[in-house]
Amino acid sequence: MVLLFGDFPEEFRHELEGLPDTVLVVRYPERVNEETLPAGVKKVFAVSHGYDNIDTAFLEREGIEFHRVPSGSADVAEWCVMAAIHLLRKLPFSSVSGWVRPEGLRLRGKTWGIVGLGVIGREVAALVSRLGCVVKAYDPYVEGDLLVGSLDELAGVDILSVHVPLTGETKGLIGREFLQKFGGVLIDVSRGGVVDFDGAIDLLKDGHLRGAAFDVFPEEPFPGVVEEGLNLLLTPHMASLTRERWMDAARFIKESLSRNSTRG
Repeated sequence: MVLLFGDFPEEFRHELEGLPDTVLVVRYPERVNEETLPAGVKKVFAVSHGYDNIDTAFLEREGIEFHRVPSGSADVAEWCVMAAIHLLRKLPFSSVSGWVRPEGLRLRGKTWGIVGLGVIGREVAALVSRLGCVVKAYDPYVEGDLLVGSLDELAGVDILSVHVPLTGETKGLIGREFLQKFGGVLIDVSRGGVVDFDGAIDLLKDGHLRGAAFDVFPEEPFPGVVEEGLNLLLTPHMASLTRERWMDAARFIKESLSRNSTRG
């Protein structure tokens, strides 16, 4: 039996009907902890890359398996490229009615910095490399040719995208001090709280940042109002939302359960 926490498409629900294990599938921002976990659940699947809404320590103590379902990495990578081009070409300033045609910059040849070289970070690196960008990345927990030794070494890149989970270590990671050293296009698809949102907006207003795109916010739904006239893209936590990702997620869950059943 499959239990669902969150708003899932009907085709996704239908695809998971009839599975034998007692499984809980969660969509952000629904929370799983000692108070919310239904009785009898043996496995928890989070259809998201971040997992700050899951009390993983509690699940481990209870012997409950936890799996992240990385079905939206390609979709987030596409969104990041879209956001970068949107801001490099200054599309927020363009206007058909006034025939305003700002002169922008091309993506090809730019240096793209990545904070967090996990599943999404690697997907972004592969995509933008194919589009002609030079890639640098910072992640103290992985090894590879793209990596730099410190976050400050990414201060000079043209585009910076952030792809880390929200933890005690990453909260405030991209703060005002770093942003004052950085003057390019900022893209945040991590979690609200990793990047200093207010600081980024202030620096964008001052003309210090070339542009900024946020798909995540310190509080969601985003309660604030941002003035117009900025090279800014704000979207409601939707970078991974494509129709295809749901069938990918269902396939991942079914294959994972099938592998475990075969081993048993």
